[in-house]
Amino acid sequence: MFPAALPPIGAQPPLPWRNMSKKIEVDIIGFEGSVLIADPLNLSQAQAIELAMIPDSIPDELIEAKNKYLYNFENLGKDHLDTLQSKKEYEAISEKNRIWFSVKDEKRLPAVIACVEKWEIPTIPEDRRTESTFPSSPRGPSHKLIEFLFNEIFKIYVGELKIPNE
Repeated sequence: MFPAALPPIGAQPPLPWRNMSKKIEVDIIGFEGSVLIADPLNLSQAQAIELAMIPDSIPDELIEAKNKYLYNFENLGKDHLDTLQSKKEYEAISEKNRIWFSVKDEKRLPAVIACVEKWEIPTIPEDRRTESTFPSSPRGPSHKLIEFLFNEIFKIYVGELKIPNE
């Protein structure tokens, strides 16, 4: 007979058994290496993640332009003059209100920095691991790194079923 303290087979172990950092391998060009992410997260780390998830507001003019275009497309056809005009208006407003990578990164980076306990990425020296000094170029790989790390941290936040390194 097993001791009563053991969890059922297949159940996630209680937090005291999981009190260890998770090593995450990073394979993004220019940022190869690994990081250690806190697990379990503390309250300030959880709050940083929650702040990063607050959605950006979508301007009313963008919603209205999209709805007008979709209405014309569905009711007048894709080649109708009003449909083409409303598509141009929607694209112009959409371009003006684009959410750039830097806006997303600005929201996610504080959570990443708060949750990464150890950086093992040689191209990010210790003095570049703050919100104001973190590398933002080349833009594509830098964004991919922040997005990748945030997604890995989010898995810990929601309590993924498969725990890395176990």
